[in-house]
Amino acid sequence: EALEVGMTVLSRNFAKGASLLADAVRRPRLEDKDFVRVKRLALDDLVQSDERPDDVAARVVSRALYGDRHPYAWPVDGTPASVEAITLERVKAERASLVRPDLATLLVAGSLSAAETRAALEKALGDWKAEGPRPPAVPLPAVSEPTTRGLRVFLVDRPEAPQTVVRFAAPAPKFADPARPKLRLLGTVLGGSFTSRLNQNLREKNGYTYGANAHFGLGRAVGTFSAGADVTAKVTGASLKELLAEFARLAGGDVTPEEAGKARDILKNGAVQAFSGLSGILATATNYVELDAPFETLGEDLAAESALDASALNAAAKSAIALDRGILVLVGDKAAILPQLKDLSLSAPIEVDTWGAPRNP
Repeated sequence: EALEVGMTVLSRNFAKGASLLADAVRRPRLEDKDFVRVKRLALDDLVQSDERPDDVAARVVSRALYGDRHPYAWPVDGTPASVEAITLERVKAERASLVRPDLATLLVAGSLSAAETRAALEKALGDWKAEGPRPPAVPLPAVSEPTTRGLRVFLVDRPEAPQTVVRFAAPAPKFADPARPKLRLLGTVLGGSFTSRLNQNLREKNGYTYGANAHFGLGRAVGTFSAGADVTAKVTGASLKELLAEFARLAGGDVTPEEAGKARDILKNGAVQAFSGLSGILATATNYVELDAPFETLGEDLAAESALDASALNAAAKSAIALDRGILVLVGDKAAILPQLKDLSLSAPIEVDTWGAPRNP
């Protein structure tokens, strides 16, 4: 979806830095020896990722939620097969197609004036020309809908694992949806801070985990609700019971005025803190560029959130979490997990491998 290239440089060296950055973007060496090394490192990391349960859970969630034919089903880092198939010639062709001035946005934060900044960038990039025609827009395929409604459960067996990785995920609206401010606040109430409901329940009250969280990821093309925690294996069932109870409680509409006010303050303070350094300012601006939204959206969202009270959040909460179209992924010791699921009214788990492919029964 996006490629980011950046630099941090002293203001007095900005013109020289811009020239070097422009050269790297426009005329990268892309030598074979570097490509071989980077490709080997990428493949090694993919092999090692099988031993990282959080990575495994993320892969299984994406594949189960979006379906094999959707690009979001697969990690940005690729699969061993897809990375192995990449050639340096293909990389060069893709770079020429995608790294071009008519697709680029320049973002600069610092003490230089707009005139000084423009002069340096004009000198470094003013004669940059696109190589060939602009690539056509490729629409995303539709997300695969489950054949039946209801929470689907997937299990990756890690024998004798001391913890179970628990991940819930469900479809949610896109960034452009008018419900965005309400969903951001609801996600904050449920699992967006240390004092959120999930963390207070699973960590502070019960001691099942070091941390539990939830949020609505409202992307440009699709949105997702996600929630979870890494819990001690012997309390997997008890943790799931609490998570499901918290989802039902929120959907029942019991957000208090105090919780609504705290959530508004958390989001506002987070926006202010992001502006405490130049990197935070650029990260915020870059996020809006990638969402195809004007930078003013930040202020508009904060204003909209400040006007939302508990009653507005409770009305939205009734349908916010679409678990009937969602999934639950568990990565842990199957022998320890299965007996704990019997009294939770969940569907029978589908056992999958570390890449989300069903295992043979």
